[in-house]
Amino acid sequence: MHEWDISGAREPGELARLAVDEELPYHRLLNLVYRVIGDGHATVELPDVSDLRDEEGAVHRGAIFGAADVTNGLAYLGALGSDAYATGLVVQGAQVQWESSRPGPVTLQARLPMTGDDLLARLRRERRFKMSAVVAATSMDGNRRGTIEFDYYVRRMVTGQRLRIRS
Repeated sequence: MHEWDISGAREPGELARLAVDEELPYHRLLNLVYRVIGDGHATVELPDVSDLRDEEGAVHRGAIFGAADVTNGLAYLGALGSDAYATGLVVQGAQVQWESSRPGPVTLQARLPMTGDDLLARLRRERRFKMSAVVAATSMDGNRRGTIEFDYYVRRMVTGQRLRIRS
């Protein structure tokens, strides 16, 4: 798959908005800015909006967690493209390590442990498997806010859709 810099691009940004804002409308409340969606990785910015701040004036950790979930989902979508709709990514748990609380926007970067081609190959061999993926949250000054590791079941859906073989 290709990496998309979607800060100025029309189509990938629309894909992200469709995947997130239309399918999961409550994420619109986070006002996310989709920066990059690539093969197994994504970068999203969570703006510093007054409605998302905690009592100390920093972006609330619950908002960061929700944005991390979206960022990881976009990395999955970037890895599989339209094949993602014939699969399921079901969260089984998460481990969170908070490191600091600072005012200002938060950048979230997700990276899956395998590429889209590797995911598709594994889904062809196995109907369901476990996978973990880490999302790093940093302040705009580069200081780490925390990391969230998601544990998933990845599975083929029984919708009659076929997983395509990429060339």
